[in-house]
Amino acid sequence: MNALAKALDRPVTVEYVTENIKDLPAEALIELYLADKKRQAALKEKWAAENSKYAERLQKLSGAIQEILNAQGGTSIRTKAGTAYTKDKTTASLSDPDAFMKHVIRTGEFDMLDRKANANAVLEYAKKHGDLPPGVNITTISLVYVNSPRAGAKLEDDND
Repeated sequence: MNALAKALDRPVTVEYVTENIKDLPAEALIELYLADKKRQAALKEKWAAENSKYAERLQKLSGAIQEILNAQGGTSIRTKAGTAYTKDKTTASLSDPDAFMKHVIRTGEFDMLDRKANANAVLEYAKKHGDLPPGVNITTISLVYVNSPRAGAKLEDDND
């Protein structure tokens, strides 16, 4: 039984925590957070193990279906169970980013680029110039992270 359950002298359910979350002390919130994080990790591990069986089988099934399509010289096959089809997906990676950028700038073919600002570079620019580059907005969000206590760590209120 965790400290909160002992203090309340009752089991702490998800419903109880949800309904009373604003009234819970920081220690209880952190304890519950860490416990839920541990449960979530265990569930992910269990899911990953179970899912890998299906992922492997799906890969084999996909290969077998691809062989049938190749043998028939087609790109789709319709059956009573459903339809299988192929769809091409093309990606482009850069073997020489500098050469690519020079080409884009020289030819003006900017449609070959995906436009996205690099947040770290923009922050450095703003620090250096005192303002953001034109056309850029920066959004920063604060996330809460919770760690388990270190072994032997003494807290300020551990005097009693």
